[in-house]
Amino acid sequence: MLMEGLPICFTVPIRSESDKRERIHTHHFHELVYVLDGEGRQATDRTSYDVRPGDFYIFPAEVPHAAFCSRGEHQLLFVLYVPDAYFAASQWDYDLARAWNQLITIGRSDHRIDLEPDRATSEHARTIVESLSREFREKRPGYRAACRLLISEFLLLLMRSAWWQTHIPEHPASPSPRQLMHEAESYIHANWFREIRVDDVLAVCNLSRSHFHSLFRRHTQQTFVGYLNAIRIEHAKRLLAETDRNVNEIASQCGFARPAYFSSMFREQVGMPPREYRRHLIEAESYVHAVDVFSSRAVHSIEPSLQE
Repeated sequence: MLMEGLPICFTVPIRSESDKRERIHTHHFHELVYVLDGEGRQATDRTSYDVRPGDFYIFPAEVPHAAFCSRGEHQLLFVLYVPDAYFAASQWDYDLARAWNQLITIGRSDHRIDLEPDRATSEHARTIVESLSREFREKRPGYRAACRLLISEFLLLLMRSAWWQTHIPEHPASPSPRQLMHEAESYIHANWFREIRVDDVLAVCNLSRSHFHSLFRRHTQQTFVGYLNAIRIEHAKRLLAETDRNVNEIASQCGFARPAYFSSMFREQVGMPPREYRRHLIEAESYVHAVDVFSSRAVHSIEPSLQE
């Protein structure tokens, strides 16, 4: 699922001590750990924490870390792996995406999230963890949306906790260029269907126009307009495939003020106009349906002879 840009979670027991050099590891995604039960240590290559049930730990991508237990100790951990691009997706509220980026920033120096002093918050967090674990394990219809809502609920809980107020400043100082570009992407993905101007994104990033364009192109390998149009065209492709709305209506819903410009950008990105794209989809669907019908009839005609 991480390959699809989606998080995964699981419960893992840690039971015995082993060589630290073998257990310390890194990966390209972020890791959120919740201690369900037991005792032991969560460690990085620089520091070590004595764990207790109810502890949260955040290990951003590429931070070396591991879980350890001494003889007679054990830990039962809930682990959530989150791809770096997950919170840049369009379904996230801008404030939540920004909160996640702030959490990752603080997690590069302080890995423990201590909610224990606030008993109600701590119990609420455990309930969210248990619900997330159940959704991932059972994978019932709509579980991805359910997990998205639960992750949102967890972030809101953190943002309103005493820990957040003491660890996350309301106006973080000197964010890195990468963080600024993540904020810009989060804003664009949350507002792609509206009229977005460069000035709107500049207000989010607090950068000069020339500096923003330079950073954005270096970070995305695209211009601001090209990046925005690419997102809008992807959504337009989905609407052309899944609805019977006319092209002008889809253009408007995807943030294009002029249908002619929409058609031009669509042709440039997809290689054909919107109407032709839809016709190709319909023809492909008809062909697949015909093949299914032919295959079904062939099977039914063969079955009696096989029975004889």
